[in-house]
Amino acid sequence: GGANACYTLGSAYAQGVGPPRDLTTAASLFAMSCDQGDARACGDLGWMHSEGLGVAQDHALGRTWMARACEAGQMRSCGELALLLRDGRGGLADPTAAARRAAQGCDGGDGAACVILGGLRAADAPMAGTALRRACKLGAAEGCVQAAAGAAAAGDDAGAFSFASDGCTLGDGQACAMAGMALQRGTGAPADSRAALARFTASCAASYAPGCTAGGLLGIELASKTVPQARGAAARA
Repeated sequence: GGANACYTLGSAYAQGVGPPRDLTTAASLFAMSCDQGDARACGDLGWMHSEGLGVAQDHALGRTWMARACEAGQMRSCGELALLLRDGRGGLADPTAAARRAAQGCDGGDGAACVILGGLRAADAPMAGTALRRACKLGAAEGCVQAAAGAAAAGDDAGAFSFASDGCTLGDGQACAMAGMALQRGTGAPADSRAALARFTASCAASYAPGCTAGGLLGIELASKTVPQARGAAARA
């Protein structure tokens, strides 16, 4: 009868930590936990129904479980529910309800929900920008990328560089490439080829191919400038 115990055991089965991985058993335990009041279990069960993991795929049931989780304070589930409502999965598409659920999650501190809200409010640039900036501050790297793009489109190069840098710190390859490009060009920050190369290197390490390309080209450029200088110094010696 312990909701937390059922959730913990369900998580063990879901991850295969201790017992062998068994998503069907995990779903059953999450259902017991949710019925006993654990909002985390409601959210996980809703996601499993939506994705068809351990249970038959059923977006309508996904909506039901996610709504219970969202109402009980599981903000991540608010954002996931917003996606189902936006896309018309499990029922009619309802952009208004989707925005309300995304806003609920965003206001509750879920960065992913803020990113979703920004997309739903794309027609209203100021409101979308506010949601995306909040997403970035909450640690959602995609929010940083989109906020940087919005700032650049508005002519705010310094803001674009700041958001791109924040996204890079969060490990997003595209954000690192954007910050690197700004440093290479001197837009939004003083031009600094070495710092730009460091951002491109981080972008490549995060498997963002354009960052690898930009870093390779800049590395060749820097090397071509360094070699003649070294030769001149050797000749003078």
